Amino acid sequence: MTAGERVVVQGDAHADRFYLVEEGELKAEIAGVPGEVCERLTRGAFFGERALIKDEPRAASVTAVVDSKCLAMDRAAFIRLLGPIAELLARSEAVYRKFIDAATQQHTAAATAAATGTPPSLAAAAPPRAEPEPEPVAAPEQRP
Repeated sequence: MTAGERVVVQGDAHADRFYLVEEGELKAEIAGVPGEVCERLTRGAFFGERALIKDEPRAASVTAVVDSKCLAMDRAAFIRLLGPIAELLARSEAVYRKFIDAATQQHTAAATAAATGTPPSLAAAAPPRAEPEPEPVAAPEQRP
């Protein structure tokens, strides 16, 4: 694939391939999440497993940054050959989720900073304001 070519498109409900990067560099992005959602994908990295394991639409778009070459495996071959290690592949979702959460927090902090005039570093570090708890009211004395 050539630089700029999309290999996987977010939301594609017909996900039927798993990819292993043989050479080159690719990036993963999610609409609405600023920046890239994981480290660049280079030789030995893989993607596309989540849609096959969970039988859901593609969660991100993956685009070649430079001319790249990926090995593609269809769903049947993926399940036959990699099914026994599906648990290991599923763990990559935790790494993926970490990057999404960090990007979302950065985006939220920047939006909060813009809305309040607070520097982004302070907006990200500031704990949410809690409403003060009401003072306890003493129960009226009871007389026999």
